[in-house]
Amino acid sequence: MPSGDKPRVSIQEDGVRTPVHTRKGKHDRNRPRADDYHGPVKTFVELGEFLGQIAYGKWFELIVLFAIVLASMVLALQTYDAFADDKVLVVIEEIVFYIFVTELVMKILSESVRPWKYFIGKSWQWNCFDFAIVLVGVLPLGGNVTSLRMVRLLRLTKMIKHAPRLKVLMAGLWGGTGQIAYISILIALIQYLYAIIGVVLFSENDPDHYSSLYRAMVTLLRVATLEDWTDVFYINYFGCDLYSNNERYVTGNSSTMIAVDQVLCDQPQAQPGASTFYFFSFTMIASLIMLSMFIGAITISMEARVRKMQEKAKKKADLKRMTSAVVRNQSSKKTADNSF
Repeated sequence: MPSGDKPRVSIQEDGVRTPVHTRKGKHDRNRPRADDYHGPVKTFVELGEFLGQIAYGKWFELIVLFAIVLASMVLALQTYDAFADDKVLVVIEEIVFYIFVTELVMKILSESVRPWKYFIGKSWQWNCFDFAIVLVGVLPLGGNVTSLRMVRLLRLTKMIKHAPRLKVLMAGLWGGTGQIAYISILIALIQYLYAIIGVVLFSENDPDHYSSLYRAMVTLLRVATLEDWTDVFYINYFGCDLYSNNERYVTGNSSTMIAVDQVLCDQPQAQPGASTFYFFSFTMIASLIMLSMFIGAITISMEARVRKMQEKAKKKADLKRMTSAVVRNQSSKKTADNSF
């Protein structure tokens, strides 16, 4: 063994003997080692290791992050007519695109003799997403400006991959999708029940909002978002004859209607008690309680994700410390043997 090489060691972890590569760089994990090959293949694997050290290095990631920020600035400037066809911005955009292509090619080549690992490895989701962005960037879109801008907007999402905090937030959102789906089903069920009750109670007094189940569902969506929900409440609290909702309701007969969007109020019914309980209970449930449930589901998912990342970082640090200790012990033993 050459004097400059570090010995290969293995650590007993969870009952499994795992080989530990002492070379730096996260790209070396579970990847082919040049020492296991000969001839041109060995050279190709060494090239992959070199490209991996660059592609996964801190400085190159900063360059990619800067390219993403630059792309966002170019997109912002191109929304103005004066910069829509600016040649300088077009050149900058091409440079940014080729930086993304270079990143993709280097990371695929870093897998050397197993390039498919890039698409099925540990970070396959982000890797496939990066590949899709580059692939869509080279597809002919026929000069459609809207399509081109939509494709360019996808590049900005690469910011998430290069910002650990954003990755935690996205992981929390993704982890909470299961609970969010059930909460959404519960909201839809509650809205459906309230819509049926609303049609039964308010269809005669307020046909504009409760003449059908569809209109009632749309109205309750408006109430849940607190968008002028008091207008709907006052119509049914005071009656459509006393509260006309900015003259939308007209009393009398159809001859008194002077606008197409006006609605005839021929059966006014003031229901202060029923409308108060109906609207305030639905507002509390849909706007406050359900919103708290959404936030709680996402928060719990994010906390679990952060805890998992912390445990993973601690495990990695412990493994690195154990590896260093073993390497030091073997080096000390070799030095002692050489002294004799």
